Amino acid sequence: DILGCVDINRQITGTEKGFAAKGTQFLSTDLVCLWGGANNLFFSLRTMATKNEELYKTEAKETAQEMGTNINSLISLGAKIIVVMNLPNVGKTPSDLNDPEGASLDSLFSLTFNEELALQVAKIKAENADVKIIDIDVYAIFDDILANPSSYGFDDVTSESIAIYQANEDSYAT
Repeated sequence: DILGCVDINRQITGTEKGFAAKGTQFLSTDLVCLWGGANNLFFSLRTMATKNEELYKTEAKETAQEMGTNINSLISLGAKIIVVMNLPNVGKTPSDLNDPEGASLDSLFSLTFNEELALQVAKIKAENADVKIIDIDVYAIFDDILANPSSYGFDDVTSESIAIYQANEDSYAT
């Protein structure tokens, strides 16, 4: 787990609460959506003292390979229709606008992850002709939103709307 986030693999195959542990079997008509990878960037890489391109590329590839494993796990649980979404260009998010080095590394992570995820999905499609995998190119959609915000109902695509805070149990009223 990354700072309290339950990773996708544990959600699918976890020994106590995962789909497999509960005996879940998907129907052939169930639509299963899988979107992951960004938490590895937000809660793992961004918190490291040493940051470099090789580290980001390695983590991105490994994360995408884990997504391939997760797709195969869903297939083993009977999923026949799976939507897989890639990552947006995280380096273009408002949190990176004032951090050129961070933006460059985050963009590199997104691109590397998406390239490896595409390879994983292509391989899985070739090995599972009876499974329909629908690719959603969030990267392209996000770029279009940034280029044409008003077309999507946005006025501001450069300001952060929320900040992410680590939960602190001492900050809650009792």
